[in-house]
Amino acid sequence: MALNKIKNYKIVNTNSENYADEAILKYALQNKNVIVATNDKELKEKLIENNIPVMVVRQKKYFEVFGML
Repeated sequence: MALNKIKNYKIVNTNSENYADEAILKYALQNKNVIVATNDKELKEKLIENNIPVMVVRQKKYFEVFGML
């Protein structure tokens, strides 16, 4: 299921003056149909707390998705 969603991925430029983590969280909160890919522990925790799906890379070859899809 997650692999089907990432086939049509898009990289978004926010042009934000905020720190990257803040800009990512703000964008994800405003655009509910996103999955954020990150291995940053603190960002991942904030996203999951806000019910935003997070995709991480495990062992350099596996994807794991946390949160609601």
